[in-house]
Amino acid sequence: MREPSPARRRFAWLALALVLFGGALVGHRLVRMATLKIPIDFLAYWAPARLIAHGENPYDPGGVRAMQLEAGVDAGMAVMMWYPPWALSVVLPVGLLPMSAALVVWWAIQIAALFLSAELLWRGSGAPPGKSWIAWLLTLTFAPTTMLLGTAQATGLVLLGVAGFFYALRCERPALAGACAALAAVKPHLLVLFALGLLCDAGSRRGRRVLLGGIAALGVATAIPMMLNPHVLAQYLAVTTAGDSADHRGLGWWVHPNIGSWLRVWLDGPPWTQALPCVAAAFVFLVYRARRRDWDWSAEMPAVVLASFLVVPYGAGAYDAVLLLAALIPLAARAMRAPSAGPLVGLMLGHAALSALMFAAMLAQMEGPSYVWFAPAIAVEYVLVSRWCAMAKARPRQDTAAMAVALE
Repeated sequence: MREPSPARRRFAWLALALVLFGGALVGHRLVRMATLKIPIDFLAYWAPARLIAHGENPYDPGGVRAMQLEAGVDAGMAVMMWYPPWALSVVLPVGLLPMSAALVVWWAIQIAALFLSAELLWRGSGAPPGKSWIAWLLTLTFAPTTMLLGTAQATGLVLLGVAGFFYALRCERPALAGACAALAAVKPHLLVLFALGLLCDAGSRRGRRVLLGGIAALGVATAIPMMLNPHVLAQYLAVTTAGDSADHRGLGWWVHPNIGSWLRVWLDGPPWTQALPCVAAAFVFLVYRARRRDWDWSAEMPAVVLASFLVVPYGAGAYDAVLLLAALIPLAARAMRAPSAGPLVGLMLGHAALSALMFAAMLAQMEGPSYVWFAPAIAVEYVLVSRWCAMAKARPRQDTAAMAVALE
């Protein structure tokens, strides 16, 4: 595999920097427009970041709502950031900026994270770097990418953590892989099976180095907000275990587009019932993992991330589905290596069809829980194209064997 020349790599990075700079300028102009509404999800990051920067409680519903009202956005309640304290280190920089400038910077960070993730996932799959435009195209045309940027969510950084882990392991850098996995822990509930897989690897030397890298990174990320507010851990536990208040709704109130949330609604059960699919999947995964002596993250990671997202126990919006690129891009690299173009064409057509359906749903202003079909549809596409790749790879061997028999 021929690597691109240093001059070509520098040109590519310069082009990306110019695109990001141009996007920042356009974003700044948009933010200054009176008609532009600041995404409420961004305020769910910006307000806690401002609070922790001043040593206050970032998980205080009253304080969060007061800051969101001060910014001119009233959702009727505080829109909380439910992520663990180490995630505060990620959002803290934007909390130090005025709201308009912070939003522009946040958009630039998410865009850069998305495209860097696409590149790392492509290269981590062993695909030719010169064909990475396929990964970029998948990212650009993926409907959850648009939804992510529109809501100014943080899942681009989660995807970057997974992609960095994938690429670092390919480069035999387990400690760095663990540090990247720590970045993915900004939203740990999205990757429960992935985290279990890392724990199962603790018996190997490389697995221990991955864990140590991750623990070290999480330790540093947790220490930063604790230096500003020593009680932040207790404050996080208090708000996540409490119910509703006058200023906010607890975790059990929200319905998201995932199987667990719909199961809870269907059963009309308590909040913990939405974790049942995740618990069942975790048991199956642990049994499967125990039987696999030849576990290889380069082959297993895409399916593990996809399965994790399917059974997420709570809080997975349609914008979080951008994480599914961690399954689609390696699958595209695998399809490209198939003897025929069929699997890759099939993947791209399925990708376009599903994204078009989601775009249509977005234009119809469908509510968030209505997107529950999207992740299972991506899973079906993944299974079908994977099977197609396996069949295409086996067919040449069968044809060669038949020809040899005929010649005899």
